[in-house]
Amino acid sequence: MRSLAAALLAVASLAAHAHALSDPFTVPGQREREERRVIDADSGGDDAKAVDLALRRSLYFRALGAYAAGARLATWAASRSDGAARPNALLEAAYLYTMDGKTAQSRSVTDQAAALIAPDYALARARLAIQRARLASDDAAVQTLPALTREDAPPDVRFVAATALSVAQSNLKRYDAAREASDLCWALHETVDAALPEHLACLQQRLFVLHALDVDGRETERAAIALAAWIDGRVGAGTPALVLTLLNYCNLSFPQDSDYARSERACERAQQLLDHPDIAGQRGLYAYPLALGHGMAIQNQGRAKDALPYLSQALTLATLAKKDDDIRNAIVNFGWAQFQAGDAEAAKRLLERLPREAPNSPFTLPALLSLGDIACNAGLVDE
Repeated sequence: MRSLAAALLAVASLAAHAHALSDPFTVPGQREREERRVIDADSGGDDAKAVDLALRRSLYFRALGAYAAGARLATWAASRSDGAARPNALLEAAYLYTMDGKTAQSRSVTDQAAALIAPDYALARARLAIQRARLASDDAAVQTLPALTREDAPPDVRFVAATALSVAQSNLKRYDAAREASDLCWALHETVDAALPEHLACLQQRLFVLHALDVDGRETERAAIALAAWIDGRVGAGTPALVLTLLNYCNLSFPQDSDYARSERACERAQQLLDHPDIAGQRGLYAYPLALGHGMAIQNQGRAKDALPYLSQALTLATLAKKDDDIRNAIVNFGWAQFQAGDAEAAKRLLERLPREAPNSPFTLPALLSLGDIACNAGLVDE
């Protein structure tokens, strides 16, 4: 059984105006119009300040997964920009349209950016090559991007290309190659401009690759802390964007010191962030991993009985969602917690479902091992 833990990431209170704004996942165009009004008021007519604020809010939407709202706000930022800033903002919008599955809009905005890129706009030219490769395929990205990561390329170009290359390699399930590209973006991330939006993708991808390769939690924790610090500094302290750090990317293990108390605290903080109205329509995406993670964080501290309500909730949520792997994962962890809490019969009944219902599932192996432990503990050695 893998353990869940997370770095304790202290965050400040939410931005004062956030609660007054509409949900970015509902009425198309409404939220970014409200954001523009706030930005115009806060910038006092200063275009440079307005552009910076708009791009920060676009990043906020990217971190939330509200890609359409982010793309429209980045496009608006481009309309207030000049020089290299304009195509760079357009290429951020093109990326977000790609993430939202709006390929036609993405191609249109990419073409607009291409028409504005001067020969000396090195970063914009690199982003354009990345975006065109992304629109083609992951295979195209893998073929195109290594040339941009050469040592003679500018650091910011190497950084954005390594980030995109790592994503493309992991999409192709080439995790060792993804780790190699991630190592490069990680090595460069403190040396390039903190305003580059690729920091978000680089750090999120770093966490994803380390998890995919089952790297020890302390290395993953460093990336989680770096991501949280960047979100606080660039996107805004205390935003629900941190849920992704606290939860989706916090599957850490601490075999040396078993510091699972910090995981429990992270889950508690994630629960508070889930109450933010900006992700009201997305809570269902996080409810299962939060319940499972919270239960396992408590269970790994030797408090199995306290963990049972969370693990039971995880099994219920997975069952309602009809997600087989989530159901099986919850069964393994809930059954083991039942045994640790002293209810061996209930644990046995639950765990026996897996070899009966899903004999070829990878979750059946830990279920069988747990059933063996239960039998041995009862003195049933032959069983």
